[in-house]
Parts: sequence; structure tokens; C-alpha cells
Amino acid sequence: MAFKPAAPRELLSLALCAAVALAVLPSGEVVAIEFDRAEIFNECNATDGDVGLQVFLDAESWKSVSIKRPEGKRILKVTPEDGLRRIGLTELAIEGVEPPLEEVPFSRFRALFPEGDYVFSGTTASS
Repeated sequence: MAFKPAAPRELLSLALCAAVALAVLPSGEVVAIEFDRAEIFNECNATDGDVGLQVFLDAESWKSVSIKRPEGKRILKVTPEDGLRRIGLTELAIEGVEPPLEEVPFSRFRALFPEGDYVFSGTTASS
């Protein structure tokens, strides 16, 4: 079966609704800190005939982060352990497996990662 590129209307664009980390100050006050960068998008490769998901985030210092789909279901949670948890992380780049469209048709991929507002949230390393 030959790969047929998706029509422009079928391209998936994922929007970001919120991207904040929470910090607990010595006083016990909880404050929100925005991520410097928080992106989630698909990569539909017409040459290779595959599609995948990519995530990039950057924040000053965090010890956990999660991403939720538009309906609220969590699709990713990252929590470093041991010494890395104590010092925290700043950046994260993830690229999902890119299955051929013959195995995972674009309509199925779109159902897994629907267009809409994805929420990034986390806690800072100083929390």
C-alpha cells in the first residue's frame, strides 16, 4: 500500500492551555511559576509515511511534571529519583515512536492525541 500524504485539513495541531509549576515558599505559600517553554505537537512525515508525538519543556528547576490531554487524562508523568530528584531538572525533550501510517492510521493517532488544550503542570525542585 503506497503512502498518501494527509490533506492539510488532516494535520494535527495541539495547543497548550497552561504550563505552570508550583513552588512552596518557606512561608508555606504556594506560587505558580510559568514554564519558559512547553510544547506538544505531532510530526507527520510524508517522506517516511509515519506520524509521531514530540514534547519539549523548559522550566527553571522542577522535580516532577505531567501532561494531560484536553479531556483531562494524563498522558505523561516524569519524576526523577534519588539525587536527580534532590537537585531537579530544567529541560525535557521526548519523541514518541513513529509507527508507519499503515499500522497506525492518522485517524487513530488523532484519536489518541486529539487537537485541543494540553495542560503541563509540575512542582519545582525547591518545593
